[in-house]
Amino acid sequence: MFNDLKSYNKKILMTDAGQGGIIAMGVFPLALAFGANSQIGVAPALLSAVIIGAIMSLFAGAHIYSPALLTFVVFSEILSIHGWGTALLSAFIAGVLLIILALSKKAQTAAQIPVYIFQGFLLGVTVDMALLQITNYFDIGASGATAVDILLSYKSVGFHSNWRTVLFATIMLVVMITYPIKFKKFSKIVSAPFFGIIITIALNIFLNPDVEYTNVIEVGRITLDLFGKNTLPGTVANISSIQSIIVCSLVLAFIINAESFYAGAKAGKAHAIALGVSNCISPFLGAMPLSARTRQKGTRLAGVFAGIYMFFFVAAFRDIIARLPISVLATVLIISMWSLISWKEVKKIFTGRRVVHGLMYLATVVLTVLVDITLAFTIIMVISIVLGICGKKVRLQSK
Repeated sequence: MFNDLKSYNKKILMTDAGQGGIIAMGVFPLALAFGANSQIGVAPALLSAVIIGAIMSLFAGAHIYSPALLTFVVFSEILSIHGWGTALLSAFIAGVLLIILALSKKAQTAAQIPVYIFQGFLLGVTVDMALLQITNYFDIGASGATAVDILLSYKSVGFHSNWRTVLFATIMLVVMITYPIKFKKFSKIVSAPFFGIIITIALNIFLNPDVEYTNVIEVGRITLDLFGKNTLPGTVANISSIQSIIVCSLVLAFIINAESFYAGAKAGKAHAIALGVSNCISPFLGAMPLSARTRQKGTRLAGVFAGIYMFFFVAAFRDIIARLPISVLATVLIISMWSLISWKEVKKIFTGRRVVHGLMYLATVVLTVLVDITLAFTIIMVISIVLGICGKKVRLQSK
């Protein structure tokens, strides 16, 4: 860090300031969507991106540490099923496990998951996300901790959509699909979700100027209480269910590591330790877990600028952000999740004579959708370990 500061100049400062703005416009919509469309809450999700993300970017160098999609899905399901105490304790233990993994020079463990299994899990989680968020897209009022619970609840609540909610969600859907295609260069600066949020907020305020009489479910006022009641010291985990805590911790550690690795983050020792440390800190602040991703331009201060921008943006415009329809953020989650799937990799799975790979891919998708995500990924980890051991035996015999 000090070596970077020695060579720091006005040109680098301007680059960092600009890159920080680009990062902020990319991270903010997702962090807002994570908090508003789950039990996590807006403040804990933004806290992760603003404070912890900025601090870890400062000390860890070329990586950005922020809330990410897969980690959000897993953490929010743990939270829905087991409560804040178990979720935060699991996140802390996951951070410790990541540090141990880094010190043992096994940070690339995520790469040991076969591609066909990981891609199957990714598609399963994407379908799960779509089913969970479809109720917010249409403002149906269905509820449940898992996708299956949501589907079953339709029997009692029916499928009666709110056309205004659907209007805003569909506008965001069109923006996220067409905007990056029509404006490729500009979309690399101002992200599609951020651009869509500005449009839909403005339209909602125009159509529903009086918040007291609106029939659209909105984000609501964002409190700047940085240390809420849901922190690790302020909650109690269900110690009697120690098995659940162990499983949740292992799954979270594996998901955070896998998401960081597949996002292109280098698995160097310093970066891997920083990833673990950030996830040890976040539960004490009541923030959600973080993953790492690479940064193309700028120095480590770009991440600090991003945090500063997001903080002041929320502080200055929180009353306006409060008017954002929840359905818009549901669309952000659904489309962003679908964009993670590598269809080229999926195509490779079904090419040639890889019948077993294809069947395991489909089985992983079905398993992830139908059962608890933590249980599904636990089974996936066991299968990956077994396949890894069998693969080693085959290689040894061939030698």
